Amino acid sequence: MTIEKFEKILLQSESSNLDFKRGQYDFSNDKDEIKTSKFVKDIISFSNTIRTDTGYIILGIAIEEDGSKELLGINMHIDDAIFQEKIKNKVLPVPKFSYSTLTYQNKIFGIIEIPVTKYEYPISPITKLKGLEPGKFYFRRGSSNSEANGYEGIQIANWLSSLSDIDSKKFLFSEIHELVIKITESKLLLSVILSDALLLSRKYYLRDLQEFCSAELTGLNVRFEESNKSVYSYRTNSVLFTYQKFDFPPYWDPNKMMKLLEKEKGVFRFQLFFHQSIIEIEETLNKFSKKPMLCTINVPGDTIISDEKYKALEITIYADKDNFDNLYMNIKQKLIDKLLEINI
Repeated sequence: MTIEKFEKILLQSESSNLDFKRGQYDFSNDKDEIKTSKFVKDIISFSNTIRTDTGYIILGIAIEEDGSKELLGINMHIDDAIFQEKIKNKVLPVPKFSYSTLTYQNKIFGIIEIPVTKYEYPISPITKLKGLEPGKFYFRRGSSNSEANGYEGIQIANWLSSLSDIDSKKFLFSEIHELVIKITESKLLLSVILSDALLLSRKYYLRDLQEFCSAELTGLNVRFEESNKSVYSYRTNSVLFTYQKFDFPPYWDPNKMMKLLEKEKGVFRFQLFFHQSIIEIEETLNKFSKKPMLCTINVPGDTIISDEKYKALEITIYADKDNFDNLYMNIKQKLIDKLLEINI
């Protein structure tokens, strides 16, 4: 969700595609699951509503009597995984939706997106909850949730049957297209785009993309070995390493320092696997932009030589701005490749 899109939604009225809520869904003190039932009914109703566009539930916005909107924001964080867990095992088929947050005018808003999705039959509760009956169909009638009568249930079933795989895919591919444009325009930090791609992966159950984005955002907690060399080659760069200690004047040009190092005895080239998170990489690039320098990394000897006896030996690795620029571009290209590979 972009700021521009959010602002357009704020101009709209509640409808079969859109619902505004004052606050966050609060599942605390919910032994009787009344609060859970309200959330489940909202998701079912949006999922069963005949429409052509993604449905949205925006949390943190109050609708006044005159129809105006008060931007309250939310003060309670709930992870997307908790929302998914709340509805699992309570309905069939299991609906697809995603939850994320957006900061706007210094306030945080919750956003639930329910894409148009083809299901084998209308979604219905399979356990009894307050206000929900197993086997009944619920949908959006205007701006409120309603139980479908027999004829309306048939209409919903026919609509779901009429959706082709192309209809279900077009929303995904449209979002992929938007992400690829953002990447190529380079107006946003890659960490921001990876966060958007992670939300997309959760929304459409794209496990491979989700694992990739999660790893890039948190850092790769894996060892670069022959068995996974091809998988993580995009995260390697040619650097210099040495067992010796060198002191350079702080005002020396980094390119000159690298050239001098290469001529020294005991200095070697090595393909280093960079495990840092994308945020750490961006922070390092920001430092390079403020002051020309060499990046030095001290690691145990067995990082270079896979032998336990070298573990106590400290090695200094030298990397420059080109190394991190290349790394950043490689991760960016890898994300594009992952997005373009998606085919559901």
